[in-house]
Amino acid sequence: WENTFQLLIEYKKANDGSTVVPQEYNENAELGHWVHKQRRSYITKELSKYRIDRLNTIGFVWQINIFVPWIEMYERLVSYRQQFGTTAVPQIYNEDPALGSWVNTQRKNCKKKDRIQLLQDINFVW
Repeated sequence: WENTFQLLIEYKKANDGSTVVPQEYNENAELGHWVHKQRRSYITKELSKYRIDRLNTIGFVWQINIFVPWIEMYERLVSYRQQFGTTAVPQIYNEDPALGSWVNTQRKNCKKKDRIQLLQDINFVW
């Protein structure tokens, strides 16, 4: 456990402080599966207090699938554009990890014409 925890710390340093490792992480499949297992064990209350505390010390993100309405994410993107002059949010964006992921998802999956128009209205970077 401790060895993989150290790998997570290295991942975090290399990825702008993010502990959100994809479950199917190509560069280190073991790390991706391990991180997923920590979250699952936490939810099922099978993870020891010591391990929870260790993960908390590095700012481990326990819940990554929180539903946020589309329009709220859009408004966060508008704010980002106002601040930075672009909608090209990095996929790993520590200030708002959900925004980076959401923007990437829009590039891949946005099919609704009204949503596409809203994104185009703010010069969305496809």
